[in-house]
Amino acid sequence: MSTRGRERARTDAELAEAIRDLTADYSQRELADLLGIDPSAVSRALAGKRAFNLREVALIADWLGVDADDLLFSREGALAWRCEAGEVDQEQAARLCREVLKDYLAFRTVST
Repeated sequence: MSTRGRERARTDAELAEAIRDLTADYSQRELADLLGIDPSAVSRALAGKRAFNLREVALIADWLGVDADDLLFSREGALAWRCEAGEVDQEQAARLCREVLKDYLAFRTVST
């Protein structure tokens, strides 16, 4: 049975935050040129006031060299799907889970 339906997709705001974090080294003009949209539309999308569409997510993922799943789903959800699909083995999954846990614990330490 597929776990795909039980994964938590990112909200528009979470997707915007993920893209904002991953594209921090690039200008909004570069991102706008890539997507073929006005820089003001990029600004609104990164601020969570406009949703990125699937075409834009796919272009951004390709440009950054990441899987669109990593943008659209929580890291844990994308990992679960990849394990089920046989794209990562148990050792890789365990390593990635440890990284997620380490990141989570570091975040909790800083934010509390």
